Amino acid sequence: MALFQDQLFWNAIGNTFILWLLVVPLRTFLALLLASIVNSPKIRGKNIFSFFFLLPNVTAIVVVAIIFRVLFATEGGFINVTLHNLFGMNTIPWLDSETYSKLSVALMNIWRVTGYFAIIMLAGLQQIPRTVYEASQIDGSGPVRTFFSITMPLMSNVIFFTLTISTIWIFQNIGDAMVLTQGGPNYSSTTLMYYMYLNGFEYFKLGYASAISTVLFVILLLISLILSIVNKRTIGR
Repeated sequence: MALFQDQLFWNAIGNTFILWLLVVPLRTFLALLLASIVNSPKIRGKNIFSFFFLLPNVTAIVVVAIIFRVLFATEGGFINVTLHNLFGMNTIPWLDSETYSKLSVALMNIWRVTGYFAIIMLAGLQQIPRTVYEASQIDGSGPVRTFFSITMPLMSNVIFFTLTISTIWIFQNIGDAMVLTQGGPNYSSTTLMYYMYLNGFEYFKLGYASAISTVLFVILLLISLILSIVNKRTIGR
């Protein structure tokens, strides 16, 4: 089959899995961490925090891309200027390098979507009885130990749900790479979904694009099944 002999197809699969590794674990952890902080009884105005969590996600992706293009600009970009002034680092070609292009897309996606999943995590945290945390404090458990020994185990269902949805989103994501790097340079940030779009709507190879979408469906099905099995085994312990 021509699809499996296409090197760009395999590159797109590799790029997608690299983005998954860069985004999903960190984004899930950050979402749980943010939700845990906001869920603290010492924090007031949880609705205000929810608003700011959602703001990046509801902002037009083109606007977000413009902001990150300014941040990641090779010459005069805010991040490069800051790194040079603070640490004396050389200029990093965030958007112009095959090495850093995927990292740039990943960072933008983490900033844009983490707040959305933090709200889901916050809803799950609010279902945990406060007496559980009070008992841990009586036993002398500190915030870090409480987070890893109580919060994470009791949130396993929500965490695996978030991992599954986050995985589906990152594999189906097309906007981040399209508007920030246009899949480049040299297809280094072209994801499987974006490659399907290029073949279907730029090259008008509709059959080829359909074959790519079938592969994408199979990959997502397998990953979802694996996460479901791991979740059931974790809960069963």
